[in-house]
Amino acid sequence: MSGELIPSAAVVLLRRADPFEVLVVRRSAEMRFYGGAWVFPGGRVDPDEQRADPIESARVAAVREVHEETRLLVNADALRPLSRWTTPVERPRRYRAWFFLGEHPGGEVEVDGSEIHAHWWTRPAEALAARERGDLILPPPVFVTLSVLAEQPSLESAIALAEGPPQHYDPRVSPIAGGHASLYEGDAGFLNGNGEMPGRRHRLWMTEREWRYERSG
Repeated sequence: MSGELIPSAAVVLLRRADPFEVLVVRRSAEMRFYGGAWVFPGGRVDPDEQRADPIESARVAAVREVHEETRLLVNADALRPLSRWTTPVERPRRYRAWFFLGEHPGGEVEVDGSEIHAHWWTRPAEALAARERGDLILPPPVFVTLSVLAEQPSLESAIALAEGPPQHYDPRVSPIAGGHASLYEGDAGFLNGNGEMPGRRHRLWMTEREWRYERSG
């Protein structure tokens, strides 16, 4: 079930507003992987973009993907690694995606109309509220990233998230009462995959009632 990890990249683009906005784009409903979902611009690393350092490979792909999907021109040197996401082992198709943080380089977004059908500059909390109402689909990595951004009071504090080592998310999905939890390193149940184990929490709760990202201890 584990499968080969497909290298990929996404860019979390921020722009100054009150206090700041993040760019999300809607994938075509025809796409096999999260069709119709709202995501950050990004995609696979092409063979000719492979470098010795996987972060650099992803950075090259990130610049290309942003331009293909939105027509925005981002500077590779201005993209800072924020996190690394690995698809859970339960999935037949697995990705290892580097998420980069960057600032809006200027210019208008023009979606390609093929893979991407819409875009939205939104405050992180607004996107989370829209998902709660059932107005849009957010994949777990996007939901968690928006949850972290929603806690930031300013553009500067959001940008500072990428100053330390990138957070690695290698989730273990566990059944819990009312749904599932995606357990991340640091959660009390991470090592044995037990979502009911008491103790520290670093997880995404996914129940019929709500989704909620929690990090404590």
